[in-house]
Amino acid sequence: DWSSDVCSSDLSGDVGMASELNGKVVVVTGAASGLGLGTARALASRGARLALIDVNAEAVALAAESIGGDAFGVAADISDADVIGKAIGRVADRFGAIDVVMACAGITGAGMVLQVDPALWERTIEINVLGTWRTVRAALPYLVASKGYVLIISSGFAAAPGPYTSAYAASKAAVESFGRSLRIEVAHHGVDVGVA
Repeated sequence: DWSSDVCSSDLSGDVGMASELNGKVVVVTGAASGLGLGTARALASRGARLALIDVNAEAVALAAESIGGDAFGVAADISDADVIGKAIGRVADRFGAIDVVMACAGITGAGMVLQVDPALWERTIEINVLGTWRTVRAALPYLVASKGYVLIISSGFAAAPGPYTSAYAASKAAVESFGRSLRIEVAHHGVDVGVA
């Protein structure tokens, strides 16, 4: 199960140790900063071949450069189905396969329901839920071919929301349920799905 491997606290441990990720092509969204970039760096230390996807073209290019090796940065807005579909296709063309997709991209969209700008609330759902769905949907044919793995990033807010977090909490509960349903749907294809 790659979820325990990928999410373990010692990802940056001994580079010489054997790793299920060595040589695997891993796509990480939201990879130009934060959790996505930190995860990508840790995966690189385990021998993964990385495709970093982020909406910020300059930042994702710099992130790929900082990781080195054959890390590949692709600018793409995950909320646009055509754009993320083409980005996933570029990754598959470059590496010949996709073994793992980590859906890390997301925004918080904080604000009280009565006061938040509705466009911000809806944009949070658009990116966090529909962006995750569009990323995973575009990558699934490649993951079926490789009998790969999907890791969807949820949050503790999915189970324990608080004030100012309605959009974020709703979006993270949605992607958690999406991941659990997807796990059942694709198990017979040999694709594993985790939710972190």
